[in-house]
Amino acid sequence: MNELRNPVVHVTEQKLRIKAFGNFEVYKGEKVLDFKYNKSRELLAYLVDRNGSLCSNHEIITALWEEGEKVNNHISYLKNTRTDLIATLKAVGCGDVLERQRGSLRIIPEKIDCDYFDYLNQKPSGINAYRGEYMAQYSWAEMTHGALES
Repeated sequence: MNELRNPVVHVTEQKLRIKAFGNFEVYKGEKVLDFKYNKSRELLAYLVDRNGSLCSNHEIITALWEEGEKVNNHISYLKNTRTDLIATLKAVGCGDVLERQRGSLRIIPEKIDCDYFDYLNQKPSGINAYRGEYMAQYSWAEMTHGALES
């Protein structure tokens, strides 16, 4: 009888939704996430591209700043970028999609909805979403794009 007076409401937690085909975009519900730095969005894109692999700080800096010999010059930029990424994700209740280990970072693919991951898992929604473009705004994504095309 108590259930009729006080019905239990089940709230479905919305996952972070990532669109990798075309231009990279990040959503929570229908809202596009706004990052303090563009590099924060790019860092998230890179982690998505790496499909859950643990990425070292050196690897991330080399990919995002494309100046491999000057890695030490970008460590503070990476720290600021990573801090912004983590804060932005926590602010929308998705701080658990990242895993940090000393000097490394990765995304946990199972905790997000992503067209690229659906494609890799051969889900019809992912296969239908691919229209020949993958993270078009990032030059480091061209290798993955080439693999998708072949």
